[in-house]
Amino acid sequence: MESAPGGRLVSKVLSWRAAAAIAWSVLLLPLSTFSFIFLSRISLLHPVQWATDSLQEMYNSYTAFSLLVLAGIVVTIGTFNTEFYTVEPSIPCSRIALLGSVFHPQRLLHSVVHAALGVLTAWCTTVLVGGRYHLMSAPSSQDSVGVEGLYLNEFHVFLLVGGAFFGYSYSLRYFINNMNYLSFPAIQQFKYLRFKASLWLVVKYSAVQSFYFLRNYCLLYYFLGYVPRAWISASMSLQKDSSVPALDTLSGLLDPPLLYVAWLSGTFLLLTWYLTWLLFKIFITEVYQFPVQLPFGEDADRCLPRVLTS
Repeated sequence: MESAPGGRLVSKVLSWRAAAAIAWSVLLLPLSTFSFIFLSRISLLHPVQWATDSLQEMYNSYTAFSLLVLAGIVVTIGTFNTEFYTVEPSIPCSRIALLGSVFHPQRLLHSVVHAALGVLTAWCTTVLVGGRYHLMSAPSSQDSVGVEGLYLNEFHVFLLVGGAFFGYSYSLRYFINNMNYLSFPAIQQFKYLRFKASLWLVVKYSAVQSFYFLRNYCLLYYFLGYVPRAWISASMSLQKDSSVPALDTLSGLLDPPLLYVAWLSGTFLLLTWYLTWLLFKIFITEVYQFPVQLPFGEDADRCLPRVLTS
């Protein structure tokens, strides 16, 4: 069935605004990526070398490839979430209703997609950080480097599984907090001013929420961390290095550099996704003026009376 001319106009306007929001999210990726690289290489005693190494890392081929993957993730999230936005808030009347909404097929699909994209984002952060987090396999600390000395790198596994956990937790919060609800501001402002006013709040919220997500993830990994480790070890034929403490123990989890990188990776993941959400809301809820009457008949579909009646 062919849609009304006014409906086609509104759909076209919304599509262009959504595309503009996603494009701006991609354009902001190099800045957020550089901030992540800069903070992941903290060296207070050598600030000049710290800044130079961070700048040089931005021109690395691994960084360029990670940026391409991150851009694809942002485009996928921005396009995928457009199907879930609504102008009517959904407020469960009880905890049972809230629990039932979590297992709704569409929301389950949303959670699975975000968990998978969280793994990809976490893989990009391991590439950007480098060092002991870079690869799935690593030589033993006691053996010489070689094929016979390659073991499972649980630090890499910890960050990848953490990406899935952060992505799933983001999806749960997305619907529980009604982030798919579009509220139109009573006082219209320029898009730049709205973005500037909300940017610091988004950064702060991402950092704090990453801390709580990491706390929950560490508790979960402490009890069930052996499951993904054993599965990946069996599927890739990589044995665990006995000289390195397992991360599902207190001595393994109480590793400040690992916890810092995991928290920073989670903050980076949440920040890029929240910025995409924020830009989408700013662009979509911007005022659009319909002319009451146009002198030319062929442009009558853009007039306010025609749009309202369609």
